[in-house]
Amino acid sequence: MSTLPGTTIAVLKGALQVTIVRLHPNALGEYQIAQAFSRTLHDDFKFGTGALQVPGNFPDRDVSVPSNIAAAPEDMGVRVTWNAVYGVFSYSVRYRFSESSDWQVVQVSTNRYDHTYTVGGIQWEFQVRSEYGDTKQGGTAGLWSGSVSATAQRNTPPPPNDIRSSPTFDGLQVTWGSVNGSFNVDRFVVIIWDRDTPGASIDMHAVRQSPFRAIGLNVGHHYDIFVETWAGPGEGGLPGIPPSIVVGGGLPATPSNLQAVNQDPTTVQLTWNAVPGAAGYRIYASQDQFAGGHQDRSGTVVVTNSYGIYFMFPGTWHYRICVSALNGNLESAQTCVTPPVAPGS
Repeated sequence: MSTLPGTTIAVLKGALQVTIVRLHPNALGEYQIAQAFSRTLHDDFKFGTGALQVPGNFPDRDVSVPSNIAAAPEDMGVRVTWNAVYGVFSYSVRYRFSESSDWQVVQVSTNRYDHTYTVGGIQWEFQVRSEYGDTKQGGTAGLWSGSVSATAQRNTPPPPNDIRSSPTFDGLQVTWGSVNGSFNVDRFVVIIWDRDTPGASIDMHAVRQSPFRAIGLNVGHHYDIFVETWAGPGEGGLPGIPPSIVVGGGLPATPSNLQAVNQDPTTVQLTWNAVPGAAGYRIYASQDQFAGGHQDRSGTVVVTNSYGIYFMFPGTWHYRICVSALNGNLESAQTCVTPPVAPGS
């Protein structure tokens, strides 16, 4: 059968079953599926006078440019709509900051896109095109539309306070506290994502209150966690992000071999040995006398065993830098270093 690359089709004789995996077939593949159906109906169930014949050529897909594209601010960011194109399988929407030259692309199956992961006051630009099938796998795409833009607004509740995460032997637990402001909180949405499984889906769980527990996860895998506050339909806030976890792990060991190499007098590159079972690392960098007060740049969390710190005035050697390993809110002891004085300083 002729399909787009990556498509699998199975037709079982004597049974009306067609399985389509990953992608929709092209026009020839659609006729061949219909022919297989008709052959089974005729041969096994005596319907009709014969199987469908596949034509020699096929009409082009209608992937015309969508019309009436409009962007408007909404409580969760920006809403983009357009007139549906008959027969189109999907659409791509690309967007960017109005001052940026780089586009980000998302595929949607309806003639509406809600751009929600944005703070208020940012102007976004959007373009839309019609598509039939995955363009990376041989699908057909139309031309991009002209641009529309709108300034995002944000009238949604903040994430809850004191979000904490911890691993369990086959899952994770997340807890949180109160929500600031006078919002009438309807529910919370906990989002978890398996960072170690290629192509893993994002799992979303709506709950009324803390705590949230997930079981049956992949032991040894890293999971990222997000918690949103919802005040009602269309009123979901931006997420709070607790530390990631490794399922089945415990308190990680203290990082070792912390090195601080000056890139210039106010920039330092940190490296350390990776800690088995650590889901991330917390960086602490502080010095007590800066412009007559205390300069604290602690709290940054990273997932790799290296990190660069910039703009460390009056010089990197005035700071004491420490690193701890994390598994959720389980945190190891710190290992610390003071960068060397930069040559000529």
